[in-house]
Amino acid sequence: MQFIYVLLGWEGSVADSRVLRDAISRTNGLKVPQERCLTNGATGGIHKLVEVLTDTVKKFGDIQAVAGDSIPRIADCFQFETEGATRRMKVFDELKQIDGLTNEQRVKARKLFVQNQAYIDFLFTLDDEFKLGFILGLFE
Repeated sequence: MQFIYVLLGWEGSVADSRVLRDAISRTNGLKVPQERCLTNGATGGIHKLVEVLTDTVKKFGDIQAVAGDSIPRIADCFQFETEGATRRMKVFDELKQIDGLTNEQRVKARKLFVQNQAYIDFLFTLDDEFKLGFILGLFE
């Protein structure tokens, strides 16, 4: 079955389910004729189809609403991970600037920092004069 329905007010490209949901929910929206519209007279089938489509569109709307709420949270997680990865990449550069550490200690500290984000966060908040003591304390 194919039909064409024109609904004004939608710009650009949108999902068919959104347009159908809007059409069904409008006061003077999509109407299915009560008279026989199929050659075999099976109007009950059409009405059942409209009911099923209406329920499906409502379910899609619910799914879309949940997804709309989740997407910003997912984006925040990715942003947090991106910032964390950037900081992990800067750890070794930071360790190279600390006087009093051997290269072996720098590598060992880097391993400890990569395994613990809290250590990285703390390192970048410390004043330079406290960083050596903090790192040496991790080795104990």
